[in-house]
Amino acid sequence: MSNRINPASLEALEAQPEMAAAIEAVQRADAAFFDALLDGDVTDLEALPAQEFLIVDRAQPAIEGIELEGIAEAEPTPEILAAVSDAEAIVIGPSNPVISIGPILAITALREALAAAEPPVIAVSPYVAGEVVKGPTDAFMSAIGRPSTATGVASLYEGLIEGMVCDESDPEPPPAGIEILSCPTLMEGPKGRQRLAEQTLDFARNLRRQ
Repeated sequence: MSNRINPASLEALEAQPEMAAAIEAVQRADAAFFDALLDGDVTDLEALPAQEFLIVDRAQPAIEGIELEGIAEAEPTPEILAAVSDAEAIVIGPSNPVISIGPILAITALREALAAAEPPVIAVSPYVAGEVVKGPTDAFMSAIGRPSTATGVASLYEGLIEGMVCDESDPEPPPAGIEILSCPTLMEGPKGRQRLAEQTLDFARNLRRQ
C-alpha cells in the first residue's frame, strides 16, 4: 500500500510555506511494506492485501488481525528525518489510525524521531460527532481492541503527541493527559479545510510557546 499522500488532502497546508519541506519529504518517502488483513474464523484464516480487502471486498470480511510485511526493514528517508527535525510543528492527520498512520509510526526510526522531536506533535481526531466520516476505521479499531473514540486514537499515539484536535460535537470525553483543542473538524470544501488547517497550526504554535 502506498505511503504517498493524496495532494487534494494537502491543499490547505500547502498554503503554509513552513510546511512545504515536510510535504515534499513525505511524498518522497520510500518505505516498502504492505498491510495484510486476516479474515474469517480462527480455524480458517485468510490473508488479504489491504487494497484487495478495502476495494474488492469493500471492507466487509471480519478483521481478525493485521500484519505488516517488511516493516522491520523499512527506513525513513533522510528528507523525512530532516523535516521532523526542522519542522515548526508536526501534525498527524485524521486518517485511519490503524492502517494509514499505524504503518508509518511502526517504522522504528521514524517513531523514535517523532518521540524526540523538539517541535510540538499533535494529532487531529478522525471522529466527527462520534462518527468517522468515511472508511472502516471503527472495524480496525475494534480489531486491535481500542475504543472507537478520540481517546482510543490518542492511545495509539501515546508518547508521541502533546495535544489533539477533537470535534466539538463528540459525545465522549476528550483524551486525558494531553492538551485539547475542541472545534468543528468536519472539512466541508476548501474553506473548511483551510479553517481547520489554520486552527490546527495555531494550536500547535501555542503549544510550542508554552
